[in-house]
Amino acid sequence: MKFKNRMVSVLGGVAIIAGSVVMSAPAHATEGAPPSPAPDTSSAQNDSVPARPPYGTTYRVTDVSSTPQWIDYTQAIGSCSSAGGTCTIAKGHTATTTIEVSTGITRGEIAAGLGISASESVTVDVSCSSPVLKPGETWTAYPRGTRYDYAIMMTSNVPGHEGAGISAYGKAFIANANDMVCQIR
Repeated sequence: MKFKNRMVSVLGGVAIIAGSVVMSAPAHATEGAPPSPAPDTSSAQNDSVPARPPYGTTYRVTDVSSTPQWIDYTQAIGSCSSAGGTCTIAKGHTATTTIEVSTGITRGEIAAGLGISASESVTVDVSCSSPVLKPGETWTAYPRGTRYDYAIMMTSNVPGHEGAGISAYGKAFIANANDMVCQIR
């Protein structure tokens, strides 16, 4: 070991020496020997440092609540009218599964997050007959099923834009097979 002086200064009778220490090995220890390998920093050797995922933004469904036996008044699946008489809404009407889609996440990803099928429709194979209808009244059928309310959580690990938060709220409806409600409208 050698000490190389860089600067010597006397300040008030005290010598201040600034320098560096240089380590050297005997010549026979390094001649012809291969350099030491770099330390292995793979995950097998260094499990305490998690791998950073690729930069990007991810979306997931969160804060899900469901309401069973919900009547979806946004989609009439059949109707009839008969001033002064009765009418019947026949079997075989189709109710559509509705899922509100937000930017960054697909209908299928939302359906998976809700634990439901993203299939487009359900056949309602029941019929209902009206009471005596007054002039101007309509007997209308609506699907009954489960309504879901949810939030879309956005997470970003893009440098300068890191963070997470709710990016949108949505709702979905999946009709029960063979279940509808008929009402006068």
